[in-house]
Amino acid sequence: MTKTYTVTQAAAVLGVTRGLVLRWIHAKRIRAARVGSQWTIRPTDLERFRRIPRSVGCPPGYRHKRR
Repeated sequence: MTKTYTVTQAAAVLGVTRGLVLRWIHAKRIRAARVGSQWTIRPTDLERFRRIPRSVGCPPGYRHKRR
């Protein structure tokens, strides 16, 4: 059986929140499969996402200060 990451594990690897990983999955920036009620991410897909250069703007996981 191939090792896969849960959303929580992927968030820990990427250093971001679980919600942000879910947003990236729904935006199709990270390839993931739904198994029952849980999303799973293959290590190759997570590594591919990590290699993509980030666009100009806020770094992943950055939260704006509320006024």
